[in-house]
Amino acid sequence: MMNVNEKQKECRLVVKVKIPSGMNVNAKELDRFSRMYLRGFMKPNLVKKNLMEYKGPVGISLQKRLQAPIAGRDLLLIVEQIIIAAQKIQANGMKFHYLVMNMQNVYINEVTKELQFIYFPVEGYTPTTSLVALVRMVVAAAKVESEYDTRMVAGLSRFLEMMAPFNVDRLEEYIITIDRSVVDSLKKQNAGQSGFMTSKQQHYYEYYE
Repeated sequence: MMNVNEKQKECRLVVKVKIPSGMNVNAKELDRFSRMYLRGFMKPNLVKKNLMEYKGPVGISLQKRLQAPIAGRDLLLIVEQIIIAAQKIQANGMKFHYLVMNMQNVYINEVTKELQFIYFPVEGYTPTTSLVALVRMVVAAAKVESEYDTRMVAGLSRFLEMMAPFNVDRLEEYIITIDRSVVDSLKKQNAGQSGFMTSKQQHYYEYYE
């Protein structure tokens, strides 16, 4: 279990992660990752030998967000962002076992609906949750209200159970069959466009301020 401290500071989320005794930071990997700009990943900083600090947009944990009802499309936005994070890890030659994949330490901005992940390049760290387990937990935790969304979640859950081995690209193809606009909006966002996922103009200005 990770020793994590979170706080909101000046409209930012600051997450401090203690590095367990006997484990060491992969300095080369941390330096390489710190030089990248990967949307959806919190910026790391080694503040002490045994303490990593991450900063990102203000947000709450996925675990807390999913305790409240959620629209079916918003659930798909979460799942697709997990897929995109995995695709970025793969495309940039990063290591999956450094990606923190539990619902307590994946964060979501409730206005923009963007996820933020922690990349924890520490030798000896073993994720407590796999990528497929994270997706399954998110889908299982979702509290949707409409009949259509309930059927959609049931279908998504069945697809995940039947898919072996787990493949993020196949999952993305399945999401396209449900709602192509979810994938299109996020791909546009990650290509450098605004991709802001709210229709309220006041939220747009609040986010960019």
